[in-house]
Amino acid sequence: MGKRASGRPVSGGARKPRPTPEQQRQMAALLTQGLAGTAVAREVGVSRGAVRHFVATGGKAAPAGRRPFFLREEEELLVRFVKVQALLGRGLTRTGFLRWVGEYISCLSTERQASARSYFGGSLTPGMSFFRLFLGRWPALQMYRVGT
Repeated sequence: MGKRASGRPVSGGARKPRPTPEQQRQMAALLTQGLAGTAVAREVGVSRGAVRHFVATGGKAAPAGRRPFFLREEEELLVRFVKVQALLGRGLTRTGFLRWVGEYISCLSTERQASARSYFGGSLTPGMSFFRLFLGRWPALQMYRVGT
């Protein structure tokens, strides 16, 4: 189990690099001719997954994963708020930050609150992964406890 019929392991294969702009142009030309994705991948020299991604995104470079819930301006507002809280000596902990974000979401419109519930799994307060991703987008923010 865990091996293919050829005897090679299922995972650990060599990854092909991202398609170059020239390869993307070739893929677009071959796909408009009606070739199947497997034939296009073989002809251009890219993986079938790269062709599927190219077809799904329409050839546009799309970042992996979901878009952030907040707009850039809203995130900047949250960062400024956190910095003010730091000046007041409240620290930056995960629970405090997520509580502040939940309070901010509760002040938004009902449509936006409904989208937040669907985005955050039925709650207005986001979870740990949101906190990690938010801090990743704003490296100037550092977690610290009150009094440190």
